[in-house]
Amino acid sequence: MPLPWFPPTDTYLRFFENQTKTWEYRYLAEREGPIRFNRRFASLAVGTEGAVTTLENIRPATLQKKHMYAVYLGLYPGFLTKLYYPVGDREFLLDTTPTEVNEELVSVLSHEFSPHDDPKLMLWLDEQRYFQLSFRNVGWATANPAVTVIIMKYRISLDAEIPQDVKAQLATGQKPSLLIALGGRI
Repeated sequence: MPLPWFPPTDTYLRFFENQTKTWEYRYLAEREGPIRFNRRFASLAVGTEGAVTTLENIRPATLQKKHMYAVYLGLYPGFLTKLYYPVGDREFLLDTTPTEVNEELVSVLSHEFSPHDDPKLMLWLDEQRYFQLSFRNVGWATANPAVTVIIMKYRISLDAEIPQDVKAQLATGQKPSLLIALGGRI
């Protein structure tokens, strides 16, 4: 199976920072990976929903400053997946339960949206922004939900480290940048 597209190094990223209401930029200096793995979760009976969970490899304690992570998430059939992808760390804690999550930040996804054998859903993570998942069994029998994860790690230059003249060129479109979202509804 071929790997999905990842941005090359020497690329600028652009995103809207919701907390400061400004555009910010990141420069992708080096990349490492990709790493591909499958993760199975606890078995669910038909019609039941599991607890909110993180992937142990992708949570704030493991994410490093000055790095960003491009993550493709592939979903398996028979489950609806709730994706909690907050816009900032102040809105989401590791011990958050589904009843405490701002529903505006929840996306309900199925296998057709991003199949496990050909992931289409790409999420960007940094040390303040990550995601959590919960699953609802909509299949015909008790089964284990699972996801396929393909992750690329980038060493980055932060917005404050990018020279002002380069940021001006990025703002006017003279220098290309890749528009991304860091959190929110999919």
